[in-house]
Parts: sequence; C-alpha cells; structure tokens
Amino acid sequence: EAGKYLYRVGGNGVYSEVGTFTVDDSTDGKVSFTYVTDSQETSVEGFKQFDKTLKTAITHNPDFIAFAGDLVDNSHASWGSDLTKIKMEEWSYCYDTTKDVTRNYVMMSTAGNHERAGYTFVNHNNIEYDKALSTGGYYSFDYDNLHFTVLDTNVFEDGNQKEIDAQLAWLEEDWASTDKSWKVVMLHIGAYSTGEHSNDSSAIKIRQVLPPIFAKYKVDLVLQGHDHVYTRTMAYYYGEGENGKTVNRNEKFE
Repeated sequence: EAGKYLYRVGGNGVYSEVGTFTVDDSTDGKVSFTYVTDSQETSVEGFKQFDKTLKTAITHNPDFIAFAGDLVDNSHASWGSDLTKIKMEEWSYCYDTTKDVTRNYVMMSTAGNHERAGYTFVNHNNIEYDKALSTGGYYSFDYDNLHFTVLDTNVFEDGNQKEIDAQLAWLEEDWASTDKSWKVVMLHIGAYSTGEHSNDSSAIKIRQVLPPIFAKYKVDLVLQGHDHVYTRTMAYYYGEGENGKTVNRNEKFE
C-alpha cells in the first residue's frame, strides 16, 4: 500500500540498520522500475560490480527493482549432490555488498535456474506468492496502472508437467481478472533469445506454450534473463493466420 516504510530485521537484541522505502500508488498512470537480471556472482568482488550496476540504475529514481533470476550462482549444494542443501555464502555476499540499495528498495524477484532447489528462492525473498514451490514460486502484483506477473520457469526445466499445467491455469486466471492498463510478465528462461540457451528443451517448450497465451491477453512487455545477452525484439502478432509474425516497423500496433 502507498506510504513510506521504515523497518529493521533481527532478534535477540541483534538488529540490522534501519531500511526505508516508499510505495507511491498514486494512480497517476506513471510507473518507473529498474529491470536487472543474472548477477550470478560467487564472491564479494563480483557482487561489487552488481552493486555498481544497481547504484547507477537507481539514479533514475525507480519505484521498485524487478530482478529476473539468478541472483547467486550456487544457492544450494552442487548440481550432482543433494539439492535440498542450501548454501548461504553467496546470498550473504550479495545482500551485504548491495545493502545500500537492496535495503532501501523493494526488489521483486524471479526464480532463476541457479536457485531452483531446496526452497532457496522462496526462503530468501519475502514475497506473497500465489504458489511457492521447491523450484521457486510465482505471483503477481499491481503498481498503479501496471499489472506485473512473475513466473517460475524452473518447472519447465525440470519437466514437471503437473506444475506446468497448474501454473498455466493460474496465469490465465490472473490475467483474466485484472483491469490494469499495462500487463508485464517477468520470467527467467525466455521464449526468444540470441543466446546459447535459445534451443534448450526448456526454452523450446516455453516458446511453444507461452507466447500464444501472452497474445491472448495482450501482454505489453516480456522481461527475461538466463542467457546473459542483451536482446530486444519487435512486437509479435499471434493468432489464426499470424503465427508469430513480427510487426512491421511502419505498422500501427495496438
């Protein structure tokens, strides 16, 4: 809800410094947010570079930060061992190094594939999930006239069809029930990319399933991570006779 918030975290006589952030839900139709992804560092020195990125970004006075996954590189034990074992070091490096920003801005995050096990994502992000999973979580929120939907693409990577179907059903219900002017979706593994993961089996499945749903509900913007490249596409048409046609630069798109 709109207002200025002050808080600290701790217990047993030990508390953090006071953090403060402001929510401006003034319904004036103006929303500004910073979008970043894949810091995916393993050391304090690495996260200093991420901190520099964040400090540069907030000079544009965003209302909040949107993060598209893989905050850390190793959120749990190595891929070949027990995925339920959470590793804390990199989370600590990240939040300690970036605390001047992350303590004072709301950061709405997406589960990346490097945070896909042992509830490491949901346990490190204080978010009201529509559904929390061991692989991540999905949820949506409104800010002014913007409806922001955050997906968990790790279920596609793990091939969990039951959870894929449940998330898709939730997604359609979520968008059918909003009356906001702008629809934005954020996910980690994207449908389209120029990076090396563009033809992974999970990306192919996402490409087959999600874009037609995005088109059905007239999603305005899709933000993604995972591939560590910068890619921006034209708008796409979907539907009968369209099949993913790119909008002509000179053609009006509504």
